[in-house]
Amino acid sequence: AALLSGADRDACYMLRASAYLQLDNIDNAKRDLSAILRSDPEHVRAKALHRQLKKFAKAIDEGDRLRTERKWAEAVERYAAAQGALNPPIESTALRLGMCTCQLRLRAAKDAVIWCDKAHTGDGDDLTTLYLLVDAKALNGEEHAGLQLLKTAQRRFPRDRMLHDKIQALEQRIKRQGKVNYYKVLGVSRSATGREIKKAYHMLAKKYHPDKVERDEDKPAAEAMFKKVARAYE
Repeated sequence: AALLSGADRDACYMLRASAYLQLDNIDNAKRDLSAILRSDPEHVRAKALHRQLKKFAKAIDEGDRLRTERKWAEAVERYAAAQGALNPPIESTALRLGMCTCQLRLRAAKDAVIWCDKAHTGDGDDLTTLYLLVDAKALNGEEHAGLQLLKTAQRRFPRDRMLHDKIQALEQRIKRQGKVNYYKVLGVSRSATGREIKKAYHMLAKKYHPDKVERDEDKPAAEAMFKKVARAYE
């Protein structure tokens, strides 16, 4: 409207480019900045922001490529670089989804919850990001919260078969955990790596091995714990 009324063209384009950025519309922001630079190649603000946008887009593309190649840690570095490319920072849909997926694959439970929550908040009706968020919460030991999210979504999508299956699978997981918490037996978190689990097992197996117990009266309890640790590791 301001453009049509004859207001300063470059100022209007600059404002609209900034607004497009807040709406996660990178292409339109670049278009308006390019319009300024065509008439004034040395426009200080437009030139600086356009440079930042190019750096941002390049880092996102590199992050996406690394994610496709399953190089999760390297992808996180590029997404983080993209986040710092703009001032103030902009967390685009691609950035949120990329960080969510990679942190989940890296089993970084807390970071996965943060980024998957951001990814899902961006589109509350997107079941794909909902499932990622639920997986992140389960990894972080928040299975009940994840189940509540799924059941809330089921009220909006009562006929979705995959959603129904996800609910059943998580309910069964919670039921199994109610019997024995094997993570707790080994003294590790649910986001522990295979190496961390193996290290905890070897330490406890050595501690409770019957041959290591000096007093005969302590051997039955140690043997029971030794078997429990071995079952938890398996």
